Amino acid sequence: MKRKMRNKEGQPSTNNFDIYLRGMWKIILKNKIAGCTFIYTLWFKNYMSNTCNSRTDALRWISNEKVFEKRYVFIPMCEGGHWNLLILCNLDKTVDSKTRPCLLLLDSLQSTISDKHKAGLQTFVKNIYKEDGRVGAEAVVKYPFGIPKVPQQTDGSKCGQYVLYYIYKFLMCCPQNYNWEEDYPGFVSGLQII
Repeated sequence: MKRKMRNKEGQPSTNNFDIYLRGMWKIILKNKIAGCTFIYTLWFKNYMSNTCNSRTDALRWISNEKVFEKRYVFIPMCEGGHWNLLILCNLDKTVDSKTRPCLLLLDSLQSTISDKHKAGLQTFVKNIYKEDGRVGAEAVVKYPFGIPKVPQQTDGSKCGQYVLYYIYKFLMCCPQNYNWEEDYPGFVSGLQII
């Protein structure tokens, strides 16, 4: 039986998005992905569920990825049938270093982003800190949080493809360590409408 790779709207299913991402990850040069990782989409989906066990499991799985040793952590998210991308930068740095931690949210339908959504993502990152036993979880709300202007989709069915494109282009263009003052928004100038 052939596996269904897309949902009825033409988007990659949550289960299969990870297959596409893993395939892309394998073809990118090793020096580009060194110090980077991605979080499986189902982990974020479990975190967002309203059950305590799912949320706890998701945070434990994310913590096991050793995200605080990474330069960049890519978190593809599918909420309400729409894909967007959260990039955690410099979690291996301190808040007072030149390349301090920051968050980037890339969305091909930027009109869907609200302050409530931003606060929810900051809480998610705070909970990752807490799960890992790290100090400084409360400082997450002070991290720069960028929502750069990125190419926008013109239909309702390509947001998953845009997220894969954003990941690829970021990896190809990103600096060794992301400096908010010098590099934001940086890589988006290399993005083109797909």
